[in-house]
Formats: sequence, C-alpha cells, structure tokens
Amino acid sequence: LNSKLRQLRKREEEEVEKVLRQLSRKVGDEAVGIRKMLQIITVLDMASARARHGMHLGAVEPRFVGRDQPVSMIGVRHPLLVWQEVDSAMAKARLVRNEESEPVSRALEHVVPTNYTLPKSVRCAIITGPNTGGKTVCLKAFSVAALMARAGLFVLAEESVEIPFFDVVLADIGDDQSITQSLSTFSGHIERVKRILNSATKDSLVVLDEVGSGTDPAEGSALGISLLKQLK
Repeated sequence: LNSKLRQLRKREEEEVEKVLRQLSRKVGDEAVGIRKMLQIITVLDMASARARHGMHLGAVEPRFVGRDQPVSMIGVRHPLLVWQEVDSAMAKARLVRNEESEPVSRALEHVVPTNYTLPKSVRCAIITGPNTGGKTVCLKAFSVAALMARAGLFVLAEESVEIPFFDVVLADIGDDQSITQSLSTFSGHIERVKRILNSATKDSLVVLDEVGSGTDPAEGSALGISLLKQLK
C-alpha cells in the first residue's frame, strides 16, 4: 500500500510539473504583450500615486514660467516635515481612544510655511539670518518644491506656484568631511562646489548652504562673492 501511494504521489508531481511547463510556455508566448502591459500599468500607477499624494496633502498644481519671468511660491512647506507631523499626530491619536483627529490638517498647522518671491531680474538670492533660524530648511523646501514640480508632482503650497523648469537641481548642503579621503569640512565643500560648477547650465538650480564655512571668514566671503559672480 505504501509503495502504491508513493507511485501515485510521483505521478501527481509529474502531472503538476507538466501543467506548469505548459502554462509557462503559454505565458512565454505572450511575453512581449505582458511587458507592454506592465509598462502601461506602471505609468498609470505612478500617475495615480502622484494624484493621491497631492489630494491627500492639499497640494497645488505648479505652473512653469520662463527664465525671464518672476518666481512665486506662497506658503510652501517641506513635505518631509509634514509627514513627520502626520506620523506623530496618528501615534498620539492611537494612544488616546475616541479622539477625533485630522492628522494632515494638524500637521499643516504645525509646520511653518515659507514664501518665495523673486523678481524676473533676479538670478541669485542670498538668505541671511541667525543660527537655527531656518535658513537651511528654506533652501531645502525650495529645492524639493522644484524637484516635485519637475517630477510631475503637485507642490505643497497654499497658493499657485510659478517656477521655471530646471534641467537639474545641484545642491551643496551639509558637511562632506571625510577622514578616509583626507577631506576637511572646507575642502569637502570645495570638492562639491567644483562638481556643481562643472555640471551647472543656465537652466539649472544651484543651492549652496553656508558657502565658505570651515575657513577664515574673509576668505569664505571672497569665495562666496566669486561663486555668485560665476553663477550669475
């Protein structure tokens, strides 16, 4: 009886393998069509994800303007800060039962918006202020808004967004110090600035944070002035 059972199981495995080979052959015959369908579904899924993201956060549609037109973005918020507040609000809502909560609305209230207005004659802008005053956040929010618009995403702002279409966004933000590469804070900045200058075009967005930091203030100021003249 056991021998017959093993034979039947073996025959069953052979039949299953046979069916799988037949199905695989049929799928292989339609491989070209399946790949095309996968590409179409991917495009539709990405478009749907962009739409859901914009609707969920109440984002606005950006309008691309020419390089000779003014730039205007009112009430821009960094989406990462908003999502951070959303996660925090949802965690608190789970701890307090029966609490009615609108995490997105609360997050938008907690994250401070930023306004950007540049006349058409302005090609370079400098942000100044005290330490921990939000200068880096302003730079990052503007850069992320430009990247979102470029990627076909709605921008997290309160009013209409008018911004040029940048061919590339180049940024030097943060410390690039490296012991293994023998790079100090200043030399790390210089290496990134050099790569930026070699890649930037007239249609690029260049974002530099704390230009000339890590060296003598006079030398850093001279470097900053030279970069502004070069990029302008």
